[in-house]
Amino acid sequence: RNRRNTGLVLVTPNPDPNAPAMAAPEDLLPAEVPIQDMLSGQGAETVTGEADVGFGVAPQLVQANPQQQPRQPSMTADALFKSYRQNLAIWEGGVANRPLSVDPGGVTNKGISKGFLDELRKLPRYRNLPSDPRRLSDAQIDAIHRAENFDRPQIWKLAQVTGLLADAPQLVEQMFDAGVQHGIDNPGKWLQEALDETLGTDLRSVVKGKLDYDGIVGSGTRKVVEQAVKAGKITEVNNLIVDKRIAYMKTLPNYSGNPGWITRAESFRIKPSNP
Repeated sequence: RNRRNTGLVLVTPNPDPNAPAMAAPEDLLPAEVPIQDMLSGQGAETVTGEADVGFGVAPQLVQANPQQQPRQPSMTADALFKSYRQNLAIWEGGVANRPLSVDPGGVTNKGISKGFLDELRKLPRYRNLPSDPRRLSDAQIDAIHRAENFDRPQIWKLAQVTGLLADAPQLVEQMFDAGVQHGIDNPGKWLQEALDETLGTDLRSVVKGKLDYDGIVGSGTRKVVEQAVKAGKITEVNNLIVDKRIAYMKTLPNYSGNPGWITRAESFRIKPSNP
């Protein structure tokens, strides 16, 4: 450990001035810290020519194999959110003021309903927002979607699951879109249920004194998502979430007054590729 006791230290010894210079073979590359560790601050620290007493780890060389490199998203969290926000405008593109029998949330502006805004304004950070969604600026709407429907449900962390954006990008965006429409807990539960039904895992935890799905897409759920990607079953998981979302829609009393709901949910289904 290093002197701050924060993690392992990779020790690079001072070069021997009398030793002949040797170049590393072209097919060997220094091992890299996984992107997840770098983002979480758990990467190893390199200190040249310095180590704690009695402990030293020499840098390792590994065979470079492009097929074994983690398939990580090349975009940033900001870019991903911007993309999802633009696509959301297809369904939540302006002000909707319909009867409460059709839209119980009340007047809605670009995905922010009166009911949702009322709940937000009870929190100190949102206390100064206008009470009418129609008076929200685009910047305020973006800030709400980013904080409550992207950051809070850990969409970016989900997107970093190795191979997920490559194999099933619809799944990640569906979690964001469904969170805007139905609240962030529901899509989290549908994801956990779909994973268990597909892989035979059990992601339930004790919720209010009984085993149930908590809807939190934390590290445990994300590990099982990675298992589904590796097993080639992530498309099945994604489409099962679509099915569960539609089944939930049909239980709502205002379902018949919203014929566009099914089209919205189906837009995230991954269809079989043509042979």
